[in-house]
Amino acid sequence: MKNFHSHIFILVFSLAVSIFVFGAWFYMYRLIGTYLNQAANDRAAVSADGVTKSREKSFMDIYQKTSSKWSRLPDYFVPANNVVTFIETLEHLNADGGAKVTISGVSDDSADGAPGGTEGTVRAHITVDGKWLNVMKTLSLAESLPYKTVLSGVNLSVSNNNFALNVVVASSTAQKRDWSLNFDIQAATLVPIVATTTLIK
Repeated sequence: MKNFHSHIFILVFSLAVSIFVFGAWFYMYRLIGTYLNQAANDRAAVSADGVTKSREKSFMDIYQKTSSKWSRLPDYFVPANNVVTFIETLEHLNADGGAKVTISGVSDDSADGAPGGTEGTVRAHITVDGKWLNVMKTLSLAESLPYKTVLSGVNLSVSNNNFALNVVVASSTAQKRDWSLNFDIQAATLVPIVATTTLIK
């Protein structure tokens, strides 16, 4: 009987030890799994952070190399609230080119209430009358205006003369004739961006 109780005790003890060992193994398994997952997440975060910092550095390098050009970018647009500056520039073609310049059909996109950075267009029709060299010089000046512009509908003809243009150009008296040049010009406008400063209290 004593031996029977001894065997029971050993069996219960062995079962308890087995349960404890299995529980300890299961706990360590879960702990190691959690640690490995956390380590993998940490490595992924570090890798993503490295990629982000690399991209930021690349962006800043490009920005610093082109910062001077970025600062001049607004100058390529006609201020939407001061289109008259563009009209005055066109009027200067008259004196600079040495030909008679007539401006008509001026129109622009309304910028009333538009937020800063909004683009638009100002349009005008130009007629240039004068000698060949003066007309060509005026056209060249119009093409090189310091704005983002597009010239279209260019039409060149001899004043009060309807014969072929190639014949006139080949003639020795071509540059003595009066020429008439017509074209449409449009320039990009930009609503100025007003810089604001936020005070931190």
